[in-house]
Amino acid sequence: MSAFTSHQNSTIVRPKLLSASLSAARAYFAVASRLVPEIARRQAERLFTLPPRYAGRGRTAVDARREIVVSGKHSLAVWHAGSRSSPAVLLVHGWGGRGVQMSSFVEPLMATGYRVVWFDHPGHGDSGNASVALPDFVQAVQTLGVTHAPFAAAIGHSLGAAALGLALRSGLDLEKVVFVSPPASISEHTRKFAEMLGITPTIRDTMREHIEQVVAVAAQPEREAANRLSLRQHAGQRRLIAAY
Repeated sequence: MSAFTSHQNSTIVRPKLLSASLSAARAYFAVASRLVPEIARRQAERLFTLPPRYAGRGRTAVDARREIVVSGKHSLAVWHAGSRSSPAVLLVHGWGGRGVQMSSFVEPLMATGYRVVWFDHPGHGDSGNASVALPDFVQAVQTLGVTHAPFAAAIGHSLGAAALGLALRSGLDLEKVVFVSPPASISEHTRKFAEMLGITPTIRDTMREHIEQVVAVAAQPEREAANRLSLRQHAGQRRLIAAY
């Protein structure tokens, strides 16, 4: 498998707070973290796992077929365009995005003979409003790897790139993959989120541990290595999909 990584700024985003609101939130969590830590943990976890709603374009310029695919406890809105007999490319958006956010790839890929599949992750766009985490993203990719396989290639953006990396480790079969602005470290992102809200390291760690328990993800070194998506083993083999 060949791979390409683009290191532009990752766009993992949380709800945009005005500076005054952020200051108020920091003041609240500074007190709540010490006086009512369990409540502070639950509220911080809710903010961390609730995706912001995408405010960009709502549809692609191409005629696409829409489906609903069940992925665990979630229902995914899935679109695909191009000949069913053509090799397929999967587009995987990031946190706070939508499948339509990847639409600039669709027409060029179709023009070079690919069928293109894109979707809204759980908790995003037409796939609901639930609180979600990285394992939900991974499961969505794995599900489409079954329902819409085989894929010749995939393009993942931001947290979608992290989900692709973990799905590959779990056996997703791809000939080529492109990572656009993958997150450098999920743990580092958790730390920055905690600093932004002003929650204590103890609350931060408790929040992370609870999320891991809920989604059955262990914080092991090999998972952190996967999240980094360094792909050193593919050095010298990195190529974009033929259309690019």
